[in-house]
Amino acid sequence: MLRGIRLGGFDSGVPARFQVQAKAASAGRLELELLGPGGARHFSANGALLPARPVQFRQSSNGSLEAWCGSIYGRKGLFHGPQFQVIERIEGVSEHRLVATLHGTRWPGKWLLDPALLDGGLQVALLWTRHVLGGQSLPTAIDRLDARLGEPAQGSIRCVVEGRQAKGDRSVTDLTFTEESGAVIMMVQGLEAHLLPQTQKGANAWDGDGV
Repeated sequence: MLRGIRLGGFDSGVPARFQVQAKAASAGRLELELLGPGGARHFSANGALLPARPVQFRQSSNGSLEAWCGSIYGRKGLFHGPQFQVIERIEGVSEHRLVATLHGTRWPGKWLLDPALLDGGLQVALLWTRHVLGGQSLPTAIDRLDARLGEPAQGSIRCVVEGRQAKGDRSVTDLTFTEESGAVIMMVQGLEAHLLPQTQKGANAWDGDGV
């Protein structure tokens, strides 16, 4: 993430237009950029389309989870407006893990990758970061995304955040999304988040692989 995006006209239906640029890099890979008005660079990524494969994920066994006592959205929680408030509840949290129930997009249209569900996972990771580092943060990088493409999943989705590291102003997590049947539909690996400047003096920190 190079520069944030403000969707000032989202609630009123005013579109914001951006340009995606892609160019070939090494064999089978692409260099991608998201450009805003005036050519401003907002995001960059390296991408590759790979054959479908079974998704393997690790699951923590670091003790029981505590009840979540903080706010999810609002003045003392996340800043997301009604269209992006997809966290239904938080099942529990620990120094190594957070488990939440989400719902996917309810916007009209055809989606290959559910944008609201993916954003909800990032939100859950930010809540875990707040729990362990004591401050508000924003996601800054993703190492890998595996997703089942097609129609968005229906019903409630379970999102498990596994902490890899939380130290100083930075956290690293892995996220796994499962349907009610237990099928894995999406996994995010190596999600980095950094505390906002005004909250970088976190109260807690730990450094480990979280599994």
